[in-house]
Amino acid sequence: MARRAELGLLAALVGALALAALLGRRSAPAGTNDDPRVSTRLAGPHGASGFAETLHRLGVTVTGREEPLFGLAAGTPPADVVVAVLAPDLPLGDDEVSALRDYVAQGGRLLLAGRTGAEGCFGYRLERRFGVADGATRETSKHPRQTFPVTHAVLRDVRPGRDTSAAGRRRDAPCRPLFPSHAEQLLWYESAVAYQLRFPSGGVVILVADAAILGNRALKETDAGPRVLGWFLAPRPRAMVFDEYHHGFQRAGSLQAAAWAWALRAPAGWALLQLAAAALLGLALAAVRFGPALGAVERRRRSPLEHLEALAAGLGRGRGQDTARHLLLGGLRRRLSRTDAGRTRGPLEPWLASLRLAARGEAAQRATARLTEALEPGGGDERVLMAARAVEDVWDTLRIPAPPKRS
Repeated sequence: MARRAELGLLAALVGALALAALLGRRSAPAGTNDDPRVSTRLAGPHGASGFAETLHRLGVTVTGREEPLFGLAAGTPPADVVVAVLAPDLPLGDDEVSALRDYVAQGGRLLLAGRTGAEGCFGYRLERRFGVADGATRETSKHPRQTFPVTHAVLRDVRPGRDTSAAGRRRDAPCRPLFPSHAEQLLWYESAVAYQLRFPSGGVVILVADAAILGNRALKETDAGPRVLGWFLAPRPRAMVFDEYHHGFQRAGSLQAAAWAWALRAPAGWALLQLAAAALLGLALAAVRFGPALGAVERRRRSPLEHLEALAAGLGRGRGQDTARHLLLGGLRRRLSRTDAGRTRGPLEPWLASLRLAARGEAAQRATARLTEALEPGGGDERVLMAARAVEDVWDTLRIPAPPKRS
């Protein structure tokens, strides 16, 4: 029964592992990873892990920010740290956009790639380009021998007096604009794709219309890598902080801390804590011995004679006295004739007669005589005990001693 239970448990374990493997295989991404997020924690074609790894190998400390951008402008920004926001998957709130604007106003360095919602705070907006094929590359007019990824957006200058279009007048900035004192085009196709903006406070903003320029595929298949890295390595930054919060990588606590917080907050948690305390108290009380140790029961093995007497008594209680005496005599014949298996077969009377003739010495003759008398029909338990003692006496007087061991 226990073996069946073990086999059942083993089969259930194997089934659970097979089901977990099947579910993991179905949920695992097949082929390339098509996650569109431009995150430094993604190694797919759209991720930016290659860009972060290259910066790290060039001596720039790369970290990820896993919390909102509200407190970014608290304190004086370090001049050798760049904060990067790459095409956030989650939209930035108005307070976060204002924090980015204030960060630059205090002299901070910022990288905005893709549609972040903060471009209007610095006098620019993104416009979508239509009819452009994905994955294609093209040459720029300023660098005809270099290929860059095709971008799906361009930057338009909406500073006062620069943009007179109706679309530009309708679009309101999410915060009070901070206009640069100098704007430099870093990359240009038919229109500007990347700008570097400098402000009187010493702040610097690099605006990139399409974050795909910083993706793993673009850095691998085009000439964008050296050009883009030059934008950030020229001022020799010490560290670069990438916003990961708006890509869904929020800061998470441990499972133990979450379980403990739930236990302290929920009534069911209090009940479980009380049950656990009661179980620990019961275990502690069970581990303490309140009294002297109990004496162990002494167990002693029976001697061969006691075993025979017990066997004879059992057969006697079952009214098998004659059977017991014949079994005792058969065992004696097997022990005395262990070197010849043919002598253990056949009737017992002729063998007993030959045994009396083979007895030498007064003790052996008395023993065989008592054995013959004990094996006579009739009698009760006393005759069985007499036969058992006679068998042992005959064995002690007639057994063949074992040969000495060779050294």
